[in-house]
Formats: sequence, structure tokens, C-alpha cells
Amino acid sequence: MQFCEPIPTAVILPFVFRLINETGVTQGRKNRTNYYVGIIVRSFLLDFAPVPGKESAFFLGQALFTLLWGRLSDRISRKPVLLIGIFGLALSILCVGLSRSFPALVIIRILAAELNGNVSALKAMMGEITDDTNAAQGFAFIPMVLSTGSRIACVYSSN
Repeated sequence: MQFCEPIPTAVILPFVFRLINETGVTQGRKNRTNYYVGIIVRSFLLDFAPVPGKESAFFLGQALFTLLWGRLSDRISRKPVLLIGIFGLALSILCVGLSRSFPALVIIRILAAELNGNVSALKAMMGEITDDTNAAQGFAFIPMVLSTGSRIACVYSSN
């Protein structure tokens, strides 16, 4: 699941400028493109690590819904919540490519983040499948997989 998080954040980077111009929100003024791209994608590098695609709309939705996914995973179990998140994320990425208006694009990106907010369910599941003898190794895999996904997303978005 943590491997899936960086991929949708960076998948739109190669074509987001063209996508914004095709929605018509800039009304033909190319100098307004960066403003609208900034609403969808706000890319920057931290001093200690490159972070591809820190997105304002995406991470806002993810922050708002992570507790909801955690509570839902307590009620209906972890596996359905994680599967709903992964399949919903794939569907939302497809919808981003098919969107034709800027408001739809923003709504779809927030929806993608809402479906990707199930990191709390992932960490709860890791706590359930490990014990005192292997918890450190189990929880060490979470950031390792996130870093691997970030590297793949960074390479993918730079090509």
C-alpha cells in the first residue's frame, strides 16, 4: 500500500501542464498555467530528500480521510479497506486522464487522495501480523517500500 502512494502523486507530472491547458481554465493565457498546475501539483525538493509531487489537493484529501479509513478498517477488517483503496486509486488515476474540466480534475484528485488515505489501516495490519520479536523489522518495511515507490515515481516522472 505504501508503494502505491508515491505513484499516483507523481503519475500526472509528465502531462499536467498540457492537461491544464486542454481544460480551458487558463482561457488561452499560457502564463496562468503555472497557477492552476500549482493547485493540482505543488512540486518541491526538500534539502535532505527529493520528494516528487507533493500535491496540495492530493494530500489535503488524504489527511482528511485517513482517520475514517482507520475506523472503517476496525469495523469491517483491514483487507477490504486496503483493496477498496487500491482499486479506487487505480480508477481515479484513469479518471484524471479522462477529465475535461478543471473542477472535475480537482475533485478527482481529492477523491484519489481520499481513497489513498488508508495508511492507518496498513499500519494497524502490520501491528497485528507482527509480535515483539519481529515488530521492528516489520515496521521498517513501511518506509523502505515508500522510498522505493518514490524513487520509481521520480524516475517515471522525469522521463
